[in-house]
Amino acid sequence: MIGDKKEKGFSGQKMIVIPKKIINNLRKNNLTKSLYLTDIGYFPNAKYHFRTRPKGAKENIFIYSIKGEGIVEIEDQEYRILPDHFIIIPANKEHKYYAKESDPWSIYWIHFTGLISGELIDQIYKNEIIEVNDASMVEERIKMFEEIYRTIEQGYSAENIYHSMFTLTHFLSSFVYSKNYLKTKNSQSNDQIEKVIKFMRKNVHDNYTNYDFAKLVNLSISHLSKLFKERTGFSPIEFFIQLKIQKACMYLISTDYKVKEIGNLLHYDDPYYFSRVFTKMMGTSPRVYRNSNLYYL
Repeated sequence: MIGDKKEKGFSGQKMIVIPKKIINNLRKNNLTKSLYLTDIGYFPNAKYHFRTRPKGAKENIFIYSIKGEGIVEIEDQEYRILPDHFIIIPANKEHKYYAKESDPWSIYWIHFTGLISGELIDQIYKNEIIEVNDASMVEERIKMFEEIYRTIEQGYSAENIYHSMFTLTHFLSSFVYSKNYLKTKNSQSNDQIEKVIKFMRKNVHDNYTNYDFAKLVNLSISHLSKLFKERTGFSPIEFFIQLKIQKACMYLISTDYKVKEIGNLLHYDDPYYFSRVFTKMMGTSPRVYRNSNLYYL
C-alpha cells in the first residue's frame, strides 16, 4: 500500500460524480428521495487502492468485487472480500479498505443514501451490520450496474434520473432476492444521438462546438439540439461540458495533477474560466472539491 491516492488512478477506471444541484433535487423529489446514488464507478485491477475514513462517509458505500482480493475494516470488524463478494459500509461508520497488493481487487462501487437506505441495509443483512455474499450472478449484476452507469452518462434528464435510481433499487435487491430480480436489457442504440454521445466521450479532452456535433450526423444545429434535449435534457454543448467536468472530478480525486493542468487536459486554456465552469456545476471550486475528497473512494 502506498497511501490514500493512486497517482494516476487505475487503467480503465471510470466514475461519475453527480453534481450537487442534481443531488439537492433528488433529496427533495418524492420519486427519488427514498433511495438515490450520489457517485458511481468501476476500478479494475486497483493495485495500491487504499482508503481510510476515521469519521466514516456521508453516504453508504456499496462495493462489489469481481476479481482479486481486498480487505474492509468497519470499526472493529475485518472482512475479507473475494470475487463475487459484496459489502456495504453504512454511513458515518469508521472504516478503511484496501486491495491486496499480490492480487488486487477489481470493484464496482456506488455511494448511495435516501430515506429507506438504512432499512434496505438491514434487509440485506437481516439486521446484522455487514456480511458478504457469494451468489453466482456476476454477469447479470454487471449488466445492471452498466445500465445504471450508462443511463446517467446520457445526462440528468428526469427520465434518465428516474430510470437509473429505480434500476439501483433492483440492483441492490439482486443481492437479497437473487432468483426474483428483473434482468436488465441492453438498451444501447446506434442512432444519431448515441453517435454524438460516443464521440463526445471519446474526445472529451478536445474542444468542439454545436456546429461540429451537428456536422458529425448531418443535421442542422437546431434539429440536433431539439433531438438531443429530448434525449438528455440538455443541449449538445451543455452535455459535453458535463462530461468534461465529470472527467475533471476523476482527475481531482485520483491524480495529483494541478488544477491548471487538469483544465489544460480538458482544453480550458484559462484556469479561471475552468474554475468558474467547474464551480457552477459542482457547487464548489476545484481546489475545495479536491480537499474535501482526500479520502474518497
